[in-house]
Amino acid sequence: MTPRLEAEAVGLRTIWRAAKGAAFATTFALVVTAAQAQTGRSPDSGTPGAGDSLSDRLDKSNGVIVPREGVDPGIQKPPPPVHAPTPIVPPPGSRSGDAIAPK
Repeated sequence: MTPRLEAEAVGLRTIWRAAKGAAFATTFALVVTAAQAQTGRSPDSGTPGAGDSLSDRLDKSNGVIVPREGVDPGIQKPPPPVHAPTPIVPPPGSRSGDAIAPK
């Protein structure tokens, strides 16, 4: 290959890499914009005290992680009764009440 053709090939490869980089950056920007449009907020603006560290936010909530208001009120489950017995699950392959002998 002549030096001129080799220089042109290097130039075309450089242009091609720049075009691929620009296409990737544009695609990424469009995906982020679409995600923000679907949620109606930017990634950092949804939680109160978003500028605080996690330790500060946990300290304000007494160490309790609480979901955002109105996420899905139907998934709330009441706690079990205070004096509920803990179920005993027998190991596989045994009948309940049989003594298990170790190997």
